[in-house]
Amino acid sequence: MENLKIRPYARLLTMLGDQLIKNETIALTELVKNSYDADADFCNVSFLNFNENYTNNECSVIEVADNGYGMSYDIITKHFLNPATPIKKRGKELRKSKKGRICQGEKGIGRFSMLKLGKKVTVFSKEEENSTVHCVIFNFENYDDEFLFHANKAEEVFLDQIDISYEAKDISLFDNAFLLKQKNKGTIIRIEYLKGLWDNDKIDDFEIGMLRFCPFEISDKKVVNNQDFLTEIFINNKNINYRESALKKIEDVIYNKALYKVTGSYNEEERQLIFKYTQANDKENTVLIDLSEDVLEERNSVDFKGITFYDKEVSKFFKNNKTTSCGNFKYDFYIFDFDANQNEVFGLSPEDKDIVRDHRIFLYRDDVRVQPYGAPNDDWLQIDRSRAKDKAGNMFSNDQIVGQIRITKNGNCNLKDKTSREGIIEDTIAFEQLSKLIKSLLSYIRIKLYQRFKFDEKSRKEIKLKSQKKTEININLAYLKEACKNNASAVAKVDELAKTFEQQENVYNQRLDIAERLAGVGLSVETASHDIMLTLERLRDGVHQINVESQPDLLWNIENIHKAAEESEGLMGLVYMKMKDLQQIFVSSKQRSKPIKVEEVIRKIQSIYAKAYCDKKITIEYIRIGKSPVIAKTIDAVLFQVFINLFDNSLYWLQFVNRERKVVIYLDGDAQIIYFTDNGIGVAIDDAPYIFEAFYSGKGDEGRGLGLYIAKKLLSKYKYDKGILTKESEKKQQGTNFYISFVADDVIEE
Repeated sequence: MENLKIRPYARLLTMLGDQLIKNETIALTELVKNSYDADADFCNVSFLNFNENYTNNECSVIEVADNGYGMSYDIITKHFLNPATPIKKRGKELRKSKKGRICQGEKGIGRFSMLKLGKKVTVFSKEEENSTVHCVIFNFENYDDEFLFHANKAEEVFLDQIDISYEAKDISLFDNAFLLKQKNKGTIIRIEYLKGLWDNDKIDDFEIGMLRFCPFEISDKKVVNNQDFLTEIFINNKNINYRESALKKIEDVIYNKALYKVTGSYNEEERQLIFKYTQANDKENTVLIDLSEDVLEERNSVDFKGITFYDKEVSKFFKNNKTTSCGNFKYDFYIFDFDANQNEVFGLSPEDKDIVRDHRIFLYRDDVRVQPYGAPNDDWLQIDRSRAKDKAGNMFSNDQIVGQIRITKNGNCNLKDKTSREGIIEDTIAFEQLSKLIKSLLSYIRIKLYQRFKFDEKSRKEIKLKSQKKTEININLAYLKEACKNNASAVAKVDELAKTFEQQENVYNQRLDIAERLAGVGLSVETASHDIMLTLERLRDGVHQINVESQPDLLWNIENIHKAAEESEGLMGLVYMKMKDLQQIFVSSKQRSKPIKVEEVIRKIQSIYAKAYCDKKITIEYIRIGKSPVIAKTIDAVLFQVFINLFDNSLYWLQFVNRERKVVIYLDGDAQIIYFTDNGIGVAIDDAPYIFEAFYSGKGDEGRGLGLYIAKKLLSKYKYDKGILTKESEKKQQGTNFYISFVADDVIEE
């Protein structure tokens, strides 16, 4: 029997530093984090003895200096030289600096990132209350990068055989510790015999990383970094001054070009997302979304839960009164319109687009960036993958968003850093919840908010373009006519050309009308076909029951055959009646406008929806005003499509209320107006101006946005009007209130 010891090879040092940390810029960033943990006000990173083109040579040195609280002999010997210090994990209290900063170092291996940078590292450190400077030297010049060779000879080198030099001197005896003398405290790390190749691009990457080290603070229309901790970069003793100009560019783009500015938070206990947003620099709006499963009637919450991404990916986190485990977090998003022309108000120049693309969605823990999230080539939320899987219009592109997400060690303990200090461990339910909540929020903004802006913009452009085109054509024709006024034949040709333009416009409008009617027919048939298919399934089962081959005993039971045949005949009659009703949707060239009692059409549509309304426990009530019936001079197909759409809308929106569900149809014969109302959650005030626009849907990405548009277009052809009541004083019920006026002049004859 014997007791064995674990004796690691010196090669472990390369695994802790050189191999564990991805690249030199991240390794250098880890040293800056150590300065932050030490309560430094600043950290100066100097690239010394570099070539003019910013490349390094054999004499090049990197120096990291700060004015932090410095290290004592005990800290150096018991902590700095010992990775994975257990004291960092003892107790439940988070380690905080004297300034109250949450310390970033947790596993104690970040300091070994300096071994990725160079083979010789000298550390000078001094505490404020002590005149002693502690000097620690890691000198591995005689070893290869893997500690397999010493002085070019193969050797077994164990970790406990590595000697680290240490000496302590009074600060007055040090010649190369000017900063320590000046600030009377701090740490300087001097790295020589650099391992990697440095150039202008790599130094630029480090500068950009330092610019994003802490979150941007948006205050008084200024974009600033955390002034509590600044990193300055020097090349051959010359200050690069990278920060001021870079922040100014970001500031200009965010404040002048961001179409949406969103700031908010997620409350896990309350299951709420709350945010404020401005659209196109307009007034600020506040949105509260309750994600609790039993919350039905709150409008924003219903809209949020109506998007496909939430329904498929996020709703499961809140089933059975559960909530998430990712913790609370805060967020800021700035969303840009890459489709806009450069000359438009929110259009981006090529330089602006490059700035936006360089700033993606960053993650900060306790106000320090989690690498590599937010890098231009890092889509850590997999936004572009979601766009590829679903409709692209349901999600912004990753490169048109600048964002910041803030978490904390205390509040997000289930979001754990990787050992390499690069990112969060992603194969956990907490990380999945964080990423999917963010994506569902962005999808909501894209579908609900961005859609409105796009419709306003489209409407403005179409009106302007139509006016410009018509004016341009008229001016050109007038010019031609004037130029040819002495040539009667040429004038006739110009008149003929004008007539041709008019005829082409009429043909276009006729074809558009046909296309819209066919689209309406398709939507109507899709709606009605569900009940017909259910009836046909029952009919098929009934026919199967009287199949003698499958059930020979039926030959001796005439009564059962007769009963099954009667049921099948009844079901066939039901299908026949439904199809006969549906036939009236289709427009025939033989159909002509005629006076139609609107209530009779509504009751036919009600029969089509009878089962669906019964399943959802929705009742229908008719209220007649006056003695006269409401009469429409049109064709059956128009009224069928209009009321199928209204029945379908109420069926969808009433599912989100948990009280008695009711549709009330008012037939005002005196005014010749019908009010189609329900007691659902109603149309959102912000949606109301757009609901009759083509492809705009209040149902999020579940709707097509054609039903109400087609219905209004069909009615307008007969000079009838359809609208929505939004004022509480005008509403008949608390939910959605549509009205259709059948008062018209100069009715079009078919």
